Amino acid sequence: DYGFGGTVLTGPVVFGRLGADVLAVNAVMDEDRVITSREEADAMLDQLAALVRSSGSDLGAMIDPAGERVRLVDGQGRPVPQDQALLAFVDLVGRVNEVPHVAVPVATSRVVEDMVKARGGEVEWTRLSPAALSAASDRKGVVFAGGARGGYIFPEFLPAFDGVMSVAKLLELLARTGTTLEEVVDGLPPTHVAAVEVPTPWESMGSVMRRLVERLDGDRTVTIDGVKAFRGRDWALVVPHPQEPLVRVWAEAGDRAAAESLAAEFATLVEELRG
Repeated sequence: DYGFGGTVLTGPVVFGRLGADVLAVNAVMDEDRVITSREEADAMLDQLAALVRSSGSDLGAMIDPAGERVRLVDGQGRPVPQDQALLAFVDLVGRVNEVPHVAVPVATSRVVEDMVKARGGEVEWTRLSPAALSAASDRKGVVFAGGARGGYIFPEFLPAFDGVMSVAKLLELLARTGTTLEEVVDGLPPTHVAAVEVPTPWESMGSVMRRLVERLDGDRTVTIDGVKAFRGRDWALVVPHPQEPLVRVWAEAGDRAAAESLAAEFATLVEELRG
């Protein structure tokens, strides 16, 4: 699904040269038909999933109109959640690189680090912004960088998001490992990351973050972006939103309920420090 965007000019040529059989939809450039809302995008993804099932395709890919991000559907016609899609890429990259070195945002599940270190590799944790991820991908040794919203970077090609390249590399990685997307997704370890947003006036954000650092004094923390506090392997991350008057909280734990509880605890702490 080209999403009525500009990749319709390049995608057919690239996939044709790869020898892929492609069923193309929304394959004309039409800015008046570009989908902008999350609800419309989800509906298009469901339509793509139905087409994958009815056509017997190996996988489906929906490229955003800007040509940067990709959402995936596996061969059984199941939309792949974007956090799992990132893990799938990390898994495949780890299989084909002797010592995988990948870059991911600091809000990404600890499962990424487990997967990479199990193969003797290294994780580069970055700030949440695409610019930070792009900068990290350009560092020596990094073979893959990816975010949680369908943006993937293969630095040997370009240190920036590229939807067509992401699909092409996915096909290559699946071919080299002799597996399918659904097999990779079904084999992924479970993750439990919860997220909460706390409305916070612009003028309070700085003081909230300073007070948070003071309150967490003595705890194990990192400040790559915002403040990330660890409790054993569990963690909570608090980051001011760069464009909206709110603070974002992520938390990861051993199960969904524990992650939600930890996120709620830190959200309450932000509200307390906000005053």
